[in-house]
Amino acid sequence: QDSETLRKKMKTDKQRRIYNGVIDFIAENGHSPTHTEITEMTGLRESTVNYCVQILEEMGELDVIRDEEGKSVSRGTYIPGMRDILKRYAKTVRL
Repeated sequence: QDSETLRKKMKTDKQRRIYNGVIDFIAENGHSPTHTEITEMTGLRESTVNYCVQILEEMGELDVIRDEEGKSVSRGTYIPGMRDILKRYAKTVRL
């Protein structure tokens, strides 16, 4: 889907800030951010970040890895498909 469609789908500026922050963080660091790092990047409250991440997950815009109890794991917030890309990239590039 194109960025214009995604922009319309995301209802709030906070959702966009979180989504873009996750993309930027992964691009810069090679792994996903913690919710604390998302909070620091966006300047939003932790409860707001948690709520927006949940909404973005329900929309299919974020993937959240969960443990057996259903709790999100640290560094478990990804853009759909990005985990596979990072795994393939890690196999081909050795630093």
